[in-house]
Amino acid sequence: MRSRVVLVRHKNVFDNRGRLKRPKVTEALDAGLKALTGDGDSRDSLRRLFDASGAVALKLNCLSGRMLSTAPELTFSLAEKLHSIGIKKSNVIIWERTERELASAGYSLNPRGGDFRVLATDSRGAGYSRSLFVSGKVGSLLSRIMTGIADFAINMPILKDHNLAGLSGGMKNYYGAIHNPNKFHDENCDPYVADVNAFPDIKNKNRLTICDCTRVQYHGGPGYKPQWCEKLGGILLSTDPVALDRIAYNILEELREKHDLKTLKEEEREPKYIFTAGDGEHKLGSCSTEDIDFVEVGLS
Repeated sequence: MRSRVVLVRHKNVFDNRGRLKRPKVTEALDAGLKALTGDGDSRDSLRRLFDASGAVALKLNCLSGRMLSTAPELTFSLAEKLHSIGIKKSNVIIWERTERELASAGYSLNPRGGDFRVLATDSRGAGYSRSLFVSGKVGSLLSRIMTGIADFAINMPILKDHNLAGLSGGMKNYYGAIHNPNKFHDENCDPYVADVNAFPDIKNKNRLTICDCTRVQYHGGPGYKPQWCEKLGGILLSTDPVALDRIAYNILEELREKHDLKTLKEEEREPKYIFTAGDGEHKLGSCSTEDIDFVEVGLS
């Protein structure tokens, strides 16, 4: 089966002070979901992927502060859409590794529910699994948000350069679900990113990746470096995590070429884990652009 990846770019998503406009973000999300599934209503797109009786965990990336983290405007637009198909607000779980990271990105904690739940693995009652999960060369404890709380997951990373992995996109975002990510950065994180994404509680629960490309850190990452950050005004979506990262790799290289930078391969930072995840025993998705239908949607 062919994989589909959708890039929506909205020319009017930022206001004159550089802040995201929530209605325009919602408009871009709506267009992206419809283009991904072919449905005329984005709620039908979500119904294809999620059972309204289940709990859906939204894995953010909040390591780099407010300017380079998954935008609350995108997160809560998606949360509202999930609620609109019948999922209880308390069953929409917005999460990251630590409460400190969530706060630094502009999220207010709400671990107990009543509204959308916002919590971290280090929140009281969460924590890591007691059992060790082993996949390939990786042995880790996994966040209980993935093992014991969520029925389904949506990965919501940021697209950014990474000084070791080359690219930090969808699959690498699940390093934030394990207790020991620092151990798995050798060899451009290959095969470790692929191994982490092969954990059954990640592989089987993650139904959708929505990558925040409103701002893209094309060099100097993973931290925020404004001199190498582009306001792309985009959202990248796919049900195939490998295909999304493969297209994200192309986008990053296009931005690097635009700004007269070397390729990641020339800098010996090629994200080889993308191809490991697609080929061989992992087979987590499509890593060849020949097997990917890439759809671009422009809004103004």
